[in-house]
Amino acid sequence: MKQFWFSVIAAITLSSCSAGTPVAITNHSAAPIENVTIFGSGFTTQVGHIASGQTVSVRVEPTGESGLGLDFRSGSRQIHVRPQGYFEGGAAYKVSVVIAPDLSARVNGNLRY
Repeated sequence: MKQFWFSVIAAITLSSCSAGTPVAITNHSAAPIENVTIFGSGFTTQVGHIASGQTVSVRVEPTGESGLGLDFRSGSRQIHVRPQGYFEGGAAYKVSVVIAPDLSARVNGNLRY
């Protein structure tokens, strides 16, 4: 009986854990971008520096349905991108962000299946 309750508690604990939603940010601009911060429903994540041509991956934990916005600096320009795309918490979605050569951004949230 003790083993049964241990199994039930372990199952509940593990089911409440989440690996988060993966977010891949790719910089296709000619310059590095700095002070990159991504945000959405219930989260703000500091990403840091992304070199030209580089992709950086992080995981986020949104609270419910969310879009993804970002702030970053390129040279003397400060860029703010309002939340775009759609994803939910958990590991069912993957999100990609592409910074274009003109420093615009495109966000896509897709089911992983």
